[in-house]
Amino acid sequence: MFNRLVDRYERLNHLLSLRIDEYWRRKTLRYLKPPVLDLCCGTGEVAALLHRFGRGPVIGVDFAERMLRQARRRRPYAWYLQADARALPLRDAAVPTVSCFFSLRNLSDLSAFFAEVYRVLQPGGRAVFLDMTLPPVPLRPLYSRYLRWILPRIAGLLGASPEDYRYLADSIHRLQPQRVGSLLKQAGFVEVAARSLVGGTAGLWVAKKPL
Repeated sequence: MFNRLVDRYERLNHLLSLRIDEYWRRKTLRYLKPPVLDLCCGTGEVAALLHRFGRGPVIGVDFAERMLRQARRRRPYAWYLQADARALPLRDAAVPTVSCFFSLRNLSDLSAFFAEVYRVLQPGGRAVFLDMTLPPVPLRPLYSRYLRWILPRIAGLLGASPEDYRYLADSIHRLQPQRVGSLLKQAGFVEVAARSLVGGTAGLWVAKKPL
């Protein structure tokens, strides 16, 4: 699906979120100490953000070949690897910071993923996760309606497959923010902090590997 979306992926994300996705990424800057290992990096938007603010170097990892091809073409100042985020071709304690933005929803086994993040982090290193979530109950029915019915139709008018964006809605409904924090602690992380952004439509989790 992501290989199919690559040519319009960024443009659609910015349009459909009214560019709020860029605001969400900027909110993470103070947590990202270089060098950063950016998992599920897509077309390299985190690398672009860090490069803009002089916060490199960045190693981007993604499973989708065409996403990485686009990243290498548009953001050649980062290094990119094609790999499964649950089986990284890196030694233990390799990096001080790991980021993963807007992809927790797409991972079938979060426990295995967090264990792998823990393995490649240096002692005292930090893991930063950002993803879309459902807002509190008063806003949830309206937001769910937008995700399930309006957003796919807009995406279709802009040339994308409506089914791909129905998947987006379903994946947001599947992600349980409370479970993310619990699984991070089970993986061994400490100082696990969770924060809601923009009325609860996104969640930010920051966790530390003990010294």
